[in-house]
Amino acid sequence: MNNDFHLSEHHMFNMLGKDILLNVKTMIFYDITPLISDIVKILEAGVTDPIRALKKKYPKSEIMNSLQYMEKEGFLIKS
Repeated sequence: MNNDFHLSEHHMFNMLGKDILLNVKTMIFYDITPLISDIVKILEAGVTDPIRALKKKYPKSEIMNSLQYMEKEGFLIKS
């Protein structure tokens, strides 16, 4: 199974203590979880397998669910 992911065009920022992710294509803002924020940060850093990178911090099922959500919302491109 290939777990390589890349981000689509986005902007992530913090406002009023909340992490916000903007999908540039749809112009929709999302109030995101710390896990999704961590996924975005590691993908921005060039890591392409977030499951491997985050498995010590989060349960694999939560990572998979977050990746599926991000893919459904257009934030991820799977290699």
